[in-house]
Amino acid sequence: MAFFSDNPTVMQSLRRLMTEADMALFAYGCAAHAANLVDKDLARLEPFRSASIDAVTIIGLFTRSSRAMAMLLTNVHQLGESGETVPFLRTYSRTRWVGETASIASVIGSIAALRRTLSDSVRAGPAVVIPPAVTAAVQGAGRRAGMEREIPFLKLLSECVASIEAENAPLSTVAGVFCALRSCLSTSFPDLPVDTRTAVQSSIAARYSLIHDPVLALALYLDPFWVRVRMRGAALEWGGKCFISLRDTGLDSWSGNDGVYRDRLSADLASFLARVEALPFRSDGMGGRPCRWWRLHGEAFPDLRPLAVRNLLLPPSAAGGERSFKVFNRNLNRLRNRLAPDKADMNTRIACNLAQLERPYILRPHRRTRFELDLLVKLGLAPSDAKPGESAAPGGAVFGSGPPDGGAVWEEGGGGGVLGGGGGGGGGGGVWRGSCG
Repeated sequence: MAFFSDNPTVMQSLRRLMTEADMALFAYGCAAHAANLVDKDLARLEPFRSASIDAVTIIGLFTRSSRAMAMLLTNVHQLGESGETVPFLRTYSRTRWVGETASIASVIGSIAALRRTLSDSVRAGPAVVIPPAVTAAVQGAGRRAGMEREIPFLKLLSECVASIEAENAPLSTVAGVFCALRSCLSTSFPDLPVDTRTAVQSSIAARYSLIHDPVLALALYLDPFWVRVRMRGAALEWGGKCFISLRDTGLDSWSGNDGVYRDRLSADLASFLARVEALPFRSDGMGGRPCRWWRLHGEAFPDLRPLAVRNLLLPPSAAGGERSFKVFNRNLNRLRNRLAPDKADMNTRIACNLAQLERPYILRPHRRTRFELDLLVKLGLAPSDAKPGESAAPGGAVFGSGPPDGGAVWEEGGGGGVLGGGGGGGGGGGVWRGSCG
């Protein structure tokens, strides 16, 4: 069961009930929120701090002055007629810190139109008052270079949040993405100062350490896709511990006091790692979703297989629960506050699952995202032409490109695959992924 709540009283009650029932309890923070906090930390570092201030300064003028915005739109239209694509200048949500990335990107894309607008303001009547700070931010070549220098990493961090918030994201995404981001900063983004990259790596490690639970490290070891990232980042420490130590603690949590079962899990895990570490990237379905790999190839590891499926189906963030709350609030609102609980629950299930089934390509979520593959490409761990869902299946087929045997819609969950399904919840892209409590 996956449970989402921001109510401390509810959390304490749930913990007490689960402890009394002798159930395994894994409590970890929202990974999407942790990635947003990394972006918040960047706002205090140069050149990220200056770029954010300049972007907000520019956008603030043009969104508050109707005449300045009208002049800007005229120049945007003229540039568009000449074949240039100019994004709409706007301030995106700052409550989610990755919104700063979209704001900075819109300023960089609109810089030509902004400079023409400043020139026009001198000849306009009545004149549009342009503050010196805005003029310096638009005309300064060094400031624009600072924005362009930082935007690649900011975009990567934004894609990180989007990948973690996806409904079908496996739990292994958390440790895999954070580990890959730290490793990327050592080998990529040479335009960023060394001190800045070191500070960002420290921020990533600190934010991950605040949310981590040994189950996250164990999930990383159970996902064939991240095997080379894990090997590359084996020496990295997270809160004073490396992934191997956290993994062993996770195995101890799963096995409890059963030493024999713990030994069998360790033996299966050693065999599994020896197998996947020797495989090339495009082989054996390694480019697909981990739960599917375990269902197709996990029979050789009978003790580890059910643990792996249950572990990887846990949600990496609270985004899915928040989405379900919004759907529920649309069904049970102040105009329909006498709706019976069973009927409200049924309407919510229908709304969530219908939205999933109306996707144009329902099986796409069972593939790896472009962002995850880009991380591997940046680290030199995957070919540059790798595509989402790619693997060397017999006859050139692609695991994840079609439904498995016996059904039109494959559900990656282990508990019925519908809203509220127990025992690990629904999965992947077919249906909502588990109970929200």
